[in-house]
Amino acid sequence: MIGALPEYLAVWEEEYKIRSDYRCVLQVFEVFADPELEQGEKWLVAIYLLLEPFACADDVLEAAGNGFDVDEAAKQIIWFISAGQERSEERRVGKECNASW
Repeated sequence: MIGALPEYLAVWEEEYKIRSDYRCVLQVFEVFADPELEQGEKWLVAIYLLLEPFACADDVLEAAGNGFDVDEAAKQIIWFISAGQERSEERRVGKECNASW
């Protein structure tokens, strides 16, 4: 990913507008550094912080109950934050995002 940031992330066939402000990404880093949150909770928060349709983690949970693929969203967020570069570490993190929602 070189040049302009993407405005949307595709989660399967649905596109979701990204909150691409760098401060949102910094908040995601803070969430993943929080030892009080479980891995699944961290991903729920990361999704609502970065994808505009979601206002809170409960919105993400509700969407997941209606077929929204949280694991695919996590993979797309990893891609976005890593500027489109895939590394072995990102693949490992992507596998870890599979949690009980």
